[in-house]
Amino acid sequence: MKKIILAIITPLVMFAMTSVSHSAAIITPIDLNDFFADPEVTVAGDGSSADFVESSFVANVLLSNDPGLGDPEVIIASAGALLKFDYTFTEGNGNDDEFAVLVLDDFGLSAGAAFELVFSDSSSGSATFDLSTLVGIPFLGLQFSLDSFDSLLDSTASVSNLRIETPMDMTSVSVPAIGHIFVIGLFWLLRRRRDSRTL
Repeated sequence: MKKIILAIITPLVMFAMTSVSHSAAIITPIDLNDFFADPEVTVAGDGSSADFVESSFVANVLLSNDPGLGDPEVIIASAGALLKFDYTFTEGNGNDDEFAVLVLDDFGLSAGAAFELVFSDSSSGSATFDLSTLVGIPFLGLQFSLDSFDSLLDSTASVSNLRIETPMDMTSVSVPAIGHIFVIGLFWLLRRRRDSRTL
């Protein structure tokens, strides 16, 4: 009986005395319908993505949220906050175009070189801006721009899944007290069994 009790209790004690740490992030989607969009930009109804095509009228096709122009305050910097999005830029054959992304400060100016991306060749993937160094700026903006430097109209771009990820330490769960309870319970059971034999 003692071996059975030990076989059951020992793994429970070892498990209970471990410290389990979980780390996660709060994900806040940003609705692209809150952005100004040129006619050549098509924003999905749910605001999760946008598609760009070149224009024969303007050199820069914009999707922007500019605090300097009074656009909605959709981006707030905080410690550890990451601004993320997925993108695709397809440059047409023989085209001289680029796809640019700028984080804007509360005056509508670039937040700095670390917050500018320019894709001059076809590419796709995910991009991340660490907003930690911008804490203290009341709110930020963002500008996506499909820029044409020729008369050809074959380049396209898209953005999707624009979001802010803020780290959240869920709990660092340390439960040695439970281990102590199991150990005390084990000794109590063994002592009770020994006492019952002596009677």
